[in-house]
Order: sequence, then structure tokens, then C-alpha cells
Amino acid sequence: MLLKNKYLNHLLIAIGIAVLLGLLFNFNFFQGWEVRLDDSLYGGESVLKDIIIVAIDDRSIQAIGRWPWNRSVFIDVLEQLNESAVTGIDVAFFEQYDEEIDRKLAESIEKNGNVVLPVEYLFEKEKTELLEPIPVLKDAAARLAFINFYTDSDGVTRKVPLDIDGRYDSFTSEVYSLYLNKEFKYPRDSLLVNFVGPPRSFKTLSFIEVIEGKTSKADFKDKIVFIGATSPDLHDDYIVPTSEGKAMPGVELHANALQTMITKDFLTRLNYLYVYLLIFVFCLLVAIVLTKMKISYGTFVLIGLGVVYLFLVFRFFDKGTILPIIYPLLSLALPYAGIVLFSYFYEEKTKRWVINIFGKYTSRAVVDDILTKAEKDQIDLKGEEREVTLLFADIRGFTAMSEKMTAHQVVEMLNKYLSEMTESVFNHEGTLDKYIGDCIMAIFNAPLEQPDHAMLAVQAALDMQERIRKVQTVSKDVPKVDVGIGLNTGPAVIGNIGSQKRVDYTAIGDTVNTASRMCSLAGRGELIVTENTYELIKDRVKAKKLEPVKVKGKEKQLQVYLIEKIL
Repeated sequence: MLLKNKYLNHLLIAIGIAVLLGLLFNFNFFQGWEVRLDDSLYGGESVLKDIIIVAIDDRSIQAIGRWPWNRSVFIDVLEQLNESAVTGIDVAFFEQYDEEIDRKLAESIEKNGNVVLPVEYLFEKEKTELLEPIPVLKDAAARLAFINFYTDSDGVTRKVPLDIDGRYDSFTSEVYSLYLNKEFKYPRDSLLVNFVGPPRSFKTLSFIEVIEGKTSKADFKDKIVFIGATSPDLHDDYIVPTSEGKAMPGVELHANALQTMITKDFLTRLNYLYVYLLIFVFCLLVAIVLTKMKISYGTFVLIGLGVVYLFLVFRFFDKGTILPIIYPLLSLALPYAGIVLFSYFYEEKTKRWVINIFGKYTSRAVVDDILTKAEKDQIDLKGEEREVTLLFADIRGFTAMSEKMTAHQVVEMLNKYLSEMTESVFNHEGTLDKYIGDCIMAIFNAPLEQPDHAMLAVQAALDMQERIRKVQTVSKDVPKVDVGIGLNTGPAVIGNIGSQKRVDYTAIGDTVNTASRMCSLAGRGELIVTENTYELIKDRVKAKKLEPVKVKGKEKQLQVYLIEKIL
């Protein structure tokens, strides 16, 4: 069936594209674009007021002097922060500065009792080097933790490692542990940071403001304080999803990571298996929608589905799950494009096929109706048995007449009459089956169903005779002829019959043979129908009942009628 083939083709297109997209996803083909689109989802969150950044900024460097500073300034700042819940110093103290100052700084750190100092892993080709604070500071710190970040291949930092070699925990994990007095537990060895906004989202105070006493100890009471560089000249900054063209200081990256831990707004990417399922389901939905609906309606449905999915992307992100964007949208767009293109060529092929079969055998209106119904699977052109009315119309006396005419005159006359007879068939929605010399065979109720097919055949037959008379009245040079017509109604096998090289749409069966016999019985200008046909039209025609006739191949005689006119 035409439509069943279309179902299958749409499904095959969808499955083929789903497999292709699955392979592309497996090899991370659009990974760079995908993560950049994901980056646009970050931000818009409220920052925790308990997190404060004390910034080593340009203003502080101008007031205190060029970096690195005399470490005594850290003693001053720690004095102002001694009521904080925890202080994380994102400053490297890996080398000795001054023995006395270092000792005093260690005393300040130990006195505060809540200071986290950094260690750092340096990764080289053949070895990993661990940098730690000088011993006196190392022993004084409440915790030591690494300050490394993970930067992706596109240069964007999105994750912080939670474990590197088992010796130290991450900087934010230790700050979390001191603040909440419990260990941070997470099922993975890295944390995808849920950035709350662009750089400078957290409350930030200048280092110089703190040591000059422009802030009070109460400002930091029970707060989490990060001390770190924000000056661009110190080059401790990173491009992050919310950068908006501006790098984020590493100390603020720690603040974002800590907020993610505290609020438990964790982000996870959708499991790979679900992504494959999503691709397959979306491709299948496109095939179903475009098969069940017109393309114009289906387009709006699929656009709506895409919009709904994008809405879900935002909703799921808020709930902590990062849904893929590119692959699901491609799973809507590519099958749509493939099926639309296929449908265009498929429908054009179908139109050419139907027009090739029926274009010369029925009216254009009927051909258009056939095309519409063929697309909706309402007709079967492969062969079926159905009730039809067969019409045979023969030009009487043609053989004897043609003997007195030239070949050119015979063809001209035959074309003239057959054209008029064919128009009668077309005008009454019949299908011209074939020309048999000077005879026409037509079918009613096929390929389209026509509930009133018997009456349409009668109307066509009487119109045929009227047209023949008009031709003879108008064209004086056309030999006068009469047409004998026979009709029969009954079951016949209808369909495309023939070989691979040539196929004709025709009817076969006893009903056809009987209709041909009725034509043979009809005299000049007569319309003879069988009782089967008459029973369907008897209330609408004036007819004369004739003597039953014996028809070759039938045991019983057939009752026949002469149709005189339509009432």
C-alpha cells in the first residue's frame, strides 16, 4: 500500500538519523558546542551572604606596594578575621620570607585556629611535583588543601578536583569541613561548579580596607572568608561559564565551588544511555508526527516540541541535571528535513505514477482525487475485487464505412467520435480502460468508490449518444454513425495488470464479459443494461423490459432492459 510504504520509509529515515546522531554523540563530535551552550544556563542564583572575599586587588597593591608583600600584612589581616568561622588563604607560602616574620605569621594562624593554607600540584610530562607551605606555617595551619582547578580543552574552567593523589583534599572541601564540622562527601572525584553569576558576584572587600580598620571584626563574625588575588596583574584568574568575557579570580572560583557544596546545588550531566534514548525517541516522534499529520501541521507540532524541550532544559538545570541541547534538537531537525525531502520526492513520484496510469484515462479532477486518496491509503491499485459497472460502447457500421474511406479519413473520423465518447466518460467520473478498435471500455466505481456508479454509467452512455448526434449536426463532413452501448454491474478484479515492462489498470472477470455481450446486443443508438444494473437505477430511468437472452458461457438466460431516458 502506498501509505504503508511511506510509514516504513519515514521510520527508516528516522532510525538511520538516530544511529548517525548516536555515533556522533559517542565520538563527542559536537562536544565543544554542547558545553558552550550549557554554559549559557549558569548564573542568576543568589550568593550566600556568609561567604566574603578579601581581595588582593589593584587598590591594595598601590597602597601596600608591589607584590609579593611583606608577610607581616597577613598578620594584620588575620587579627581582623579572628572571629570568622573559617579563613581560606589562597596565597602561596611555599618559600621562606623572613624567619621572624614567618614565625609571627605562624603564631597568628595557629591562634585563629581556623585557617586553611594551600598546597599546589605542578604537573609535568614525567612527574608531578607537590608544593607545600614552609614547615612553620604548615604546622600552624588548621588544614592544608590543594588549590588546583580543572580547565577543559576549550580553555574554560568548569570543575574543581576533589582528589588528586589521596594526600590532600581540595581547598573548598577543607573549608566546608571546618565550617560545618563534617566531611564533604561526593560520589565523584571532581565537582562541576554551579556558578552563581559573573565575576564579582560575591561580597568582596579590599585587603587594604581590612588592615586599615575600615571594617570591623563583627563584619566577619562566623563568616567564611577567602583571601586571594583579584588583581589581573597577578594572573590568578580563569575563564568560567559565567565570565561574559571577563576572567574570574581563582579565589572567587573557590567561593562558587564552596557555595555549590553548601547548598547542594550539584550539577550532573544526563547519563549517556538516556541521551541515546532521547535521540531515538525524538527521531521516532518526528517520523510519527509527519506520518500522521500534514507537514504544515507537523512543523508547528515539532517546533512546539522543541520549545517545550528547551523549557525543560532550564527546569532540569535548576534541579541539577544538565540535559543535552544540540543532539535532541538535531534529533528533531534532521529527521524533519530528511522526511520532508523524501516526502517531496515521494509525492512527486506518486503523482507521476498516478498521472502516468490515469492521466489519459480519466478526468483531471478524478486524478487529483486519486492522488489525495492514494496518499491517505484509501485506494488500492495493486488489485482487489469490488462491485463495478462496466460500459462498452461500439460505433455501429464502422467496418463497412471505413472500406469506402482513406486511411487518413478513417483515423480522423475515429478520433473525432472517440474523443467525444471519452469526454462523456470523463465528465461522469468514469475511468477509460481502453480503446478496442472502434469500441470504448470504461469502468465506474474504480479506482475511486462511487456509490452511484450505475447511474453515472447510464448518464455517461446517454450523454455519449447525444454528443455523437451533435457532432453529426455540426460537422457535415463527418459520416453519420450510431453507437450501441452495453452496461453490466457486478464483481470484478480491479488493478494494475500486466508485465514488469507494461502495466494497465483494468478490470477482469465475468462481469466484464457480460457487459461486452450487452454491447453486442445493443442496436444503433441503443443502451442495453443487465438486470443487475437496472435494479440499481430503476426508480430514475424509463426502461423497456426486453426478452431474456442467452449469453455465451452462462446456463441461465439474462433479463435485459433498454434504457430510453432518465426521469
